[in-house]
Amino acid sequence: STSRTETKTLSKELVRVSHGVEGSLVGSQESAGGEADGGQEVGAPGGAEAHPFGIKPGTYKREGWESVVYPCYIASTVLLVVGLSFKPRNDLKIWATDEAAARLKRMDEGEPIEFGKHYGGVVNKFPFAQEELGEPVIIGEVDEDDDE
Repeated sequence: STSRTETKTLSKELVRVSHGVEGSLVGSQESAGGEADGGQEVGAPGGAEAHPFGIKPGTYKREGWESVVYPCYIASTVLLVVGLSFKPRNDLKIWATDEAAARLKRMDEGEPIEFGKHYGGVVNKFPFAQEELGEPVIIGEVDEDDDE
């Protein structure tokens, strides 16, 4: 309780010093209204003249970089929202649900189901053409056709 009283006394002294209120702490009392001895109210420095960041309303001038950065923030936010709303649904649960629905449909139609074969989802998502490569070339063999 003694350290709490000392802390309270020190904090009152710091408030008075920072606000320019002079006087001794001995015998001073605070009223319920928040006034310290001397009749001055303890509050923000400057009273009603205090403004956020020290800028008075109506006196702010834009800096040069703000006219470039703010539209970029807006454009990137719109691009991010649109891009994420149209992203493909490629979650494992979604794939498994589609696969199970396709297999159930196939079973209802009486068609057989092979293990390891996928029936749901997009067929040929990446259509690649398979080409015939011919016979492999073995390095070190001499062709009999080459007479050179």
